[in-house]
Amino acid sequence: MNSPCVIINVRIMVNKNEKILHGVNDLLHRVNEDALCYELDLIGIAYQRQLELDVHYKNVVFDRKFRADLLVEKRILVENKAMKKITNQDEAQLIN
Repeated sequence: MNSPCVIINVRIMVNKNEKILHGVNDLLHRVNEDALCYELDLIGIAYQRQLELDVHYKNVVFDRKFRADLLVEKRILVENKAMKKITNQDEAQLIN
């Protein structure tokens, strides 16, 4: 199974098992990330958490960094969301 499929399957498993802390988005976000990392550890997938990455635009590297929730296998960015509904602003963040 390739990495994106495994990450999606792990994400679904974490979502099915989170029955606490609804409505406390910041705390739920961190617990979600902990659970996702735990599951990735169990199946031996490498990742880095809360990684600051350079932002390149044309021929410029900005001073401001992008903070990735997870970088999986040095090639897949995972943006963790802990909410009942994705907003237009959330979609824009994911696209960028």
